[in-house]
Amino acid sequence: RKIRRLQRLILNAGTTLEMSHCQEKVCLNVIQWRTQVPSLKGWISMFTQRLSVLSTDSFQVQVHSARQNAAILAQSVLILSAADPRHLPCQLARALLALRLAQMGAIDFHRLRPQDFHEDEWEDLHLQALSNSLLPASHSSFEALLDVNLLLVSLGCPIEQLQEACLLTLVALRSTAEDATL
Repeated sequence: RKIRRLQRLILNAGTTLEMSHCQEKVCLNVIQWRTQVPSLKGWISMFTQRLSVLSTDSFQVQVHSARQNAAILAQSVLILSAADPRHLPCQLARALLALRLAQMGAIDFHRLRPQDFHEDEWEDLHLQALSNSLLPASHSSFEALLDVNLLLVSLGCPIEQLQEACLLTLVALRSTAEDATL
């Protein structure tokens, strides 16, 4: 009976954030909420699995690569900013995955900029964070961009929350780069 309930949960590209939350709640009720709190690596894995299900085959290589790089970056950011309560594993996982996808050209980097943050400052912050060798260069280019709304459904957050998480993460990565030069 439980399996039949789960079989009715089918995700498609038209899935909204609310529909995704509702489906996840049904799944959690089926397993009677017996779950473990995910680590940063677990969040990254969950988000990339969602994105893999929702995106087309043409983005699978980029999603896999972004997952690997986000996990590597996560360790450095957590070490340097472990005391910062704004760096929750879930938020950090969202930001690292989105920033890596943007760096690879799969999504528009400028969509990750908070609206109240000046575009030139955003570019400078990005370049300073890139000066750290922890962010590997990407030589890929794509004809089509991944739909940002699809990414938001996969990450389970509104664009403003993702933008704030990206800002905090770039600041932490910039600090990493500055500490490496000292």
